[in-house]
Amino acid sequence: MAASGNGLYVLSTNPPQLTLRDPHGAVRQVRAPRSGFAVVDDPAKRLVWVLGRRQNFGSATAYDSRTLAWRGRVLVPSWVNAAAAFGGRMWLASDAGVYVVSGPTGQPALVPGSYRYTYAVAADPLRNRVLAVTTGSPGQTYGINVANLYVGRDDLVPTGRSSLAVVDGMAWVGGYGAARHITLINGPDRQPPLAVERKVNSGVVIWPGQHVLWMTFGGGVSCLDPRTGAELASWTEITGPVTSANGVVYAAGPTGFLAATSVVTKRLPARCPG
Repeated sequence: MAASGNGLYVLSTNPPQLTLRDPHGAVRQVRAPRSGFAVVDDPAKRLVWVLGRRQNFGSATAYDSRTLAWRGRVLVPSWVNAAAAFGGRMWLASDAGVYVVSGPTGQPALVPGSYRYTYAVAADPLRNRVLAVTTGSPGQTYGINVANLYVGRDDLVPTGRSSLAVVDGMAWVGGYGAARHITLINGPDRQPPLAVERKVNSGVVIWPGQHVLWMTFGGGVSCLDPRTGAELASWTEITGPVTSANGVVYAAGPTGFLAATSVVTKRLPARCPG
């Protein structure tokens, strides 16, 4: 799922389709790749992308973000794990490293020096870079300068299958492991564990809100302060994926499927602006 000014994008697998619910309640639907697994909004290009993967290659299929008209498809010669839109380009995390592509008809180029088995990427606008993390435990975080593609290694994090979220300039990593599950990587050294860690069992997935950090785990969903990691609100009846906009959170229902009928919508309390 992805929320934007155009509405809520929902990718379903049975049948494989992309749905846009606009703010006025109108619904548009188009056929999506059968192998689709994630949706990425690209407001700079007025596109929405559906990521797919099949055998040893990945794909990113672009649609007009308002009409859902098909705009093109990019094939990547590696297993694609995630993507982020930044600087008018798409950045694709893959098992071969990070690929950058200028648009739906462009050719993907592997960023020199990017790490193999990159599992997640996120735009980090204040630092003019894309932040990335590898899949293993510990995970290696690194940044890619969007102007010159310089790759700078950051911290090791004590998680695997890590997810990334950059909110209000604060960069967080969440994942799975035996020790800590969520880490602020541009904060002070030797940070104490967050109080919310007491709720977590094997691991977490994190998602960026507009001004909050979302954390999903086996026990539900938590809304966190992006500066401190303090828990602002929580729900046990919903699970991820999670996205939010304009004081509303959208999440997968108890089934965990991304069919349109399983989307749960909740109005947020004032302490969690979304």
